[in-house]
Amino acid sequence: MELKDMSLETFASALASTEPTPGGGGAAALVGALSAALCSMAGGITLQSKRYAARKDSLSPILSRCEELRERLLELIDEDARLFLPLKAAYSMPKDDPDYGRTMENATLGACRAPLEMLRLCAELSGLLRRLSENCSPMLVSDVGCAAHCCRAAMECAAMNVFINTRSLLDRDKALKIENEVRSLLSENGAEATAVGEKIAEGLACKGHEAMLMCGAPVAAAADAETKKRAQRLGDTGVTPTIALVRVGSDPDAVYYEKSASERCERLGVAVRKVTLPQSASQTELMSAIRGLNIDAGVHGILLLLPLPERFDEKAACAEIAADKDVDGVSPGSAAGIYSGTGEGFAPCTAEACMMLLHHYGIPVSGAKAVVVGRSLIAGRPVSMLLTQEDATVTLCHSKTQRLAEVVREADIVIAAVGKGEFLGGDCFRAGQTVIDVGTNYDADGRLVGDVCFAQASRRVRAITPVPQGVGAVTAAVLAMHTVLAAERLTGKQK
Repeated sequence: MELKDMSLETFASALASTEPTPGGGGAAALVGALSAALCSMAGGITLQSKRYAARKDSLSPILSRCEELRERLLELIDEDARLFLPLKAAYSMPKDDPDYGRTMENATLGACRAPLEMLRLCAELSGLLRRLSENCSPMLVSDVGCAAHCCRAAMECAAMNVFINTRSLLDRDKALKIENEVRSLLSENGAEATAVGEKIAEGLACKGHEAMLMCGAPVAAAADAETKKRAQRLGDTGVTPTIALVRVGSDPDAVYYEKSASERCERLGVAVRKVTLPQSASQTELMSAIRGLNIDAGVHGILLLLPLPERFDEKAACAEIAADKDVDGVSPGSAAGIYSGTGEGFAPCTAEACMMLLHHYGIPVSGAKAVVVGRSLIAGRPVSMLLTQEDATVTLCHSKTQRLAEVVREADIVIAAVGKGEFLGGDCFRAGQTVIDVGTNYDADGRLVGDVCFAQASRRVRAITPVPQGVGAVTAAVLAMHTVLAAERLTGKQK
């Protein structure tokens, strides 16, 4: 009985035996034949429906060729086994036999023939798959998707069987020629099969699924209500929580943020003191202004508007802010409090905003696997510590992490804070995940986008923050909240 005529159970038993055939080559041919058979089935059932009768001219040639490919791939199972026999015999020859080199070379070259033909046939099949995916019934498109993944797998397996032989060829020019053809087929046609499978999978995944949007507005509103209540309670004791906004120069972004922060704080009962230094101010003048605010009992929070003009030492200026007034968590003292878990100082507003979103929307943190993509001092690193403090198991990644998509897919909670527009595509995500997108980037069309490709990720995950109207909306609320908390601590009136 030939291998191709065996039952599937018998074939699998032969594959699991200690005999070298059918081996990887036979398995590759079988998987390729399965791919072609799925195509025949999907196209055949489509043509049985009167609804698709008009597609007969498009589908019939595809089905006819798929059948030919299926039959030839099944034949290659046995052909591959037969071509291996001379190689098996050559391995048993004494190496001092005068004919050993020539016999081994010919046998090795012969062993390349069947898997190489499998590759060529599957390469042709990949093109048929694409055409079939555009013409078959939508009810059968999942079968075409399975066929696409089988086709790619068959090509990968066949390629390995070629490479194991070409590495032993003495004629390196011939070996290189074969290897280049294999790489070309994988690069072009293998990629085509993969693209067909992924496109179908993405189309199916988006149907009937819509991720929960974790909008920042309700989280910010709840925080503002609590902040206003506590500010009023302080006011009743004669304490007005006050934040100092320190700005150097008149950068438009800094001016806009100052105006926005002032309006929010004042609306919530937090007084604002604006400290504006001219563009010509020196580092010494800035440091002196910060020191004065540090010792001013009437000021409870200090926010240094960043970035500073280029000539300033921004790191030194941030370090000068007293940790107990550093309401944006930029000083080393604040960082020490976060990393030591003592609760002293304040976390950066963005990092705390991420945690507030998780809490508000009822996302379990304790025991969860969390992946943070980004290692900045204002988002990635501090939020990883805040997650750890709440008993999540955290992996901190960045743009150079190897197999990043694979790592991100393993997470229950994903914090995207890498600072690159739509850096994390749909392949990074799976069903059931929660995604917090910290990114604020502008694409080529001037649109504000996050670090996550929202259109792709939202079709797969359980919950996701939008950009804009996500993390940013909460970050602004945290600033006022921190100022009130600082006032409570500094005046001994913490509830």
